[in-house]
Amino acid sequence: KIKNKIIGKGKPVFVIAETASSHVGNPEKLKQLIKAAYESDADAVNVQKFYADELAVPQNPQHKDLKIIELKDSDWKKVLDYAKKFKIILMGNPFDEKSVDFLNKYIDAFKIHSTDLNNPEMLIKIAKKKKPIFLGVGGAKPHEIKKAIKILESAGNKDIVLMHGFQAFPTKIEDSNLRLIDTIEKEFQRSVGFLDHID
Repeated sequence: KIKNKIIGKGKPVFVIAETASSHVGNPEKLKQLIKAAYESDADAVNVQKFYADELAVPQNPQHKDLKIIELKDSDWKKVLDYAKKFKIILMGNPFDEKSVDFLNKYIDAFKIHSTDLNNPEMLIKIAKKKKPIFLGVGGAKPHEIKKAIKILESAGNKDIVLMHGFQAFPTKIEDSNLRLIDTIEKEFQRSVGFLDHID
């Protein structure tokens, strides 16, 4: 349960609008995306936060691209304060531990990208914030998912929804493998969502 929304079998579909880095480093564009999510009647909007210096060293060619789309903390504060004006659940997907602490002050739930499934430090840090977790399991093996759940639960958080998604951009409809949702649900006895990467 997040705020007044109950997530699970037999309940209405819980729709999350994903902003990712579509704002391309422009805070006003991110505000527009959040407003659009609210106006589209999505239940939640997810934002992704990172510090370029935490993800790559300056010598890495990707560092320059990350810096271009990285929002300053002062801009993030304005955007997230703006988001609070709307009656929409705010989710945050941190890509580094520093971003976990920053987002925690503003969000209602955490999304963990599948790239952090095997990152125990990140899992523990997020679990200790005691907020609902949406755990990306796209491309993961069953034993990796099991281990990640165990780490999150051992750190004191059992409020976990697993998120299946084929990690290709864009994903072809025939590659979406929706039947895997049932398999994951039966295997781990948890609510399972779908990360749609179709164009």
